[in-house]
Amino acid sequence: MARDMIYSTLFWSMLEGYRNSVVGGEYRGALSKKDGFSWKNISINLMPGFVIGAFVSAITTPFDTVKTRVQSQGIKSYKIIDSIMKIYKTEGLMGLFSGVQLRVLKNSLHISIYLFIYEWYMSRIRPQSAVIAKY
Repeated sequence: MARDMIYSTLFWSMLEGYRNSVVGGEYRGALSKKDGFSWKNISINLMPGFVIGAFVSAITTPFDTVKTRVQSQGIKSYKIIDSIMKIYKTEGLMGLFSGVQLRVLKNSLHISIYLFIYEWYMSRIRPQSAVIAKY
């Protein structure tokens, strides 16, 4: 859970910071119904999702390494920081970041495609829901 909370906090704060600086607070308003698969959606969601997802996945890999080892070794109680220090002392930096390439690729592809499709879908239903909410 600690790994997911750290990942989500970093990812969403960086993505929203990017969106607010590039588009402004109302980034969904920047996408119209016809812009679903356009350069706008790619530049607001797909590319930033991939880059930020890759960066956050890379820096949170030590937490994922600890989680994977706890699950695979059936450890019942552990402390995150102590586990990170133990891996670092025995295996070095490479031990902490084992599997970083595949994790970065998987997470960045997943989150970028998810954001792209989600925002495309929201841009398709937004005009209808805005009219309904108005009355």
